[in-house]
Amino acid sequence: MAAPSTHAGWRLAWVDALEVGLLGSVVHLAKGRALVRQDRLSRIEVEPGLVTARVEVAGADERFVPQISVQPLGDDEWGRLVDVVVSRSVLAVAVLTGELPFEIHNILDDSGVSLVPSAAQTSIDCTCPSWTDACAHVTGLGFVVADLIEADPWTLLVLRGRDRGALIDAVRSRRAELAGDEVIERTHEPREADAGVVASAAYRREPTRLPPSALIPQRPGTPISWSAAPPADSGIDAQQLRDAVADAAWRAVELLSGTGTSGLELSVDADLARRAHHSDDVSALAAAAQVDVDELARAALGWGCGGAAGFDILTLVWDPPAEMMESAAALFSGRVRVKNNVVTSGPVQLRVDRSHTWWRFVADDHLGWMIDSGGFDDPDDAVPL
Repeated sequence: MAAPSTHAGWRLAWVDALEVGLLGSVVHLAKGRALVRQDRLSRIEVEPGLVTARVEVAGADERFVPQISVQPLGDDEWGRLVDVVVSRSVLAVAVLTGELPFEIHNILDDSGVSLVPSAAQTSIDCTCPSWTDACAHVTGLGFVVADLIEADPWTLLVLRGRDRGALIDAVRSRRAELAGDEVIERTHEPREADAGVVASAAYRREPTRLPPSALIPQRPGTPISWSAAPPADSGIDAQQLRDAVADAAWRAVELLSGTGTSGLELSVDADLARRAHHSDDVSALAAAAQVDVDELARAALGWGCGGAAGFDILTLVWDPPAEMMESAAALFSGRVRVKNNVVTSGPVQLRVDRSHTWWRFVADDHLGWMIDSGGFDDPDDAVPL
């Protein structure tokens, strides 16, 4: 899963404001989302206080032009924004390094100011003939703007009539004033050369001790439940998406702990066995993959015993040196059968892979030969006591 966007809060705040204040029609909301999914909006233009687009009309050469106008921030609101950023060093550092944390919205909201425009600060228009209060074209544009804001929340500041550079300059100047330093205006003139640090002094300097690494969890957390199911026409199954997120979390834990790989090098069957090993519902996974549930259960057991090697030994057939197989057969009493890389004695079977690692199988009345344990360097260790 991919991880959720760190700017998702800005998107949700924008969408909530539009849905409550301007785009409340359920029909238009659904049609607007459909326009976005069908990629019918083009030439998105964002400028201070205004965003416009072109909407292609299906089966015609006609285009409609929806627009959303936003009232710029007043001087008092701008000053409040700068005050909030400067009042918390973590926010100031974030802004000065190019970030716009969503925490700013929460703090401003408590003081009655918001970067996200309200209905009273926003107006909408469209050139379509069916224009009433809010058409699907404006609604679609609203969702496109939401995507732009999630990708770059500074878009929201542009819509409010300001920009990134203006806020960074204002925060830098205010911090300098509070510290009693001289405020230096930014210019485009070249700066004087940095005096730098003497190499010998840098070499003698005590390095900063790195913080201790966080403990690696033994297993990943449980994915949170979706607040709403994906749209019916999206082609996305909520449970399958949840399973994919859980699987990505397992791979992350195994990569961090050094017990597994990304899994990208695996065949489809091997990766299915890996997923089945971690799955709480092998039957559902088998049904989705259209494979036999018993075969998938055997594959999952193989993966659990030895990862990719434990899966491969389930179907591996090759001809090891004869003396190797004779030595393994001599470990059993009674009737012993040797074929290719397999030694069978009653309900027990030993198999050896190409790396000369031995794996023990036991007979199951329903599933046949099931892997029991493995990864033995010596076949004597694989023989049950």
